[in-house]
Amino acid sequence: MNGLEYTKRVFRTFNRVSDGAHGNTRGFHGSLTALSLQKVLDAVDVYGRNFMDIGFGTGVVLAAALTSGASKAHGFELPENQANQHIFHAAMRRISNELVNIPNFSRRALVEFKDIVQVWLGNASVCTNRLYASLFFLQWQVHSLPEGTEAIFTFWNGMELQTQIHILELCSSSKSLDSLVVFRDQDWRRPADILEQLEEFGDSSWSLHCTIKTSMHGSGERKTAWVFFRY
Repeated sequence: MNGLEYTKRVFRTFNRVSDGAHGNTRGFHGSLTALSLQKVLDAVDVYGRNFMDIGFGTGVVLAAALTSGASKAHGFELPENQANQHIFHAAMRRISNELVNIPNFSRRALVEFKDIVQVWLGNASVCTNRLYASLFFLQWQVHSLPEGTEAIFTFWNGMELQTQIHILELCSSSKSLDSLVVFRDQDWRRPADILEQLEEFGDSSWSLHCTIKTSMHGSGERKTAWVFFRY
């Protein structure tokens, strides 16, 4: 089987173990179609690399990255979505038993239920070129990416702006990261907006590799993915 066939089977497995709930809601609570996701994974070239999904949902992207050859897959998701771990682990067991012959397949994935940013109301100011709020404190719950992370995928549509900015800060501070996939939304309308924010963190080593038109599973909504490479 090729990568797309594996990814389609991964999607069907997640759909079965979630009783059809996977990907059937609109917007950022859904997921990309299998074809759209495979285009992204191919563009990043995940084979043999350490892959991360920030906001992994049920974990279907992590599983698809592993069946596409990623050596490890690491994900962050909000604590209130911790029930998703049951879907993820059940799907990973099925994939390991029925679909792939990859040694220690399930152990190659690590999922953490942690908000990378926490916000408290207070009297502080936050100054970046894209964030001007002045009445809250931010505390970084994740200060750095895991050592060796090479490629990041984040379907960040619907995330708070300060979370999106912190994701870019984490990317800029990582020494091993060389690929980043993010999606166009109301606060990031051009690839140049991403590059400008990375440059604000002192990192001018990124450039746009390609743009991918994607579709959402279930809703059919169109989303634009930007793939950035670090040179």
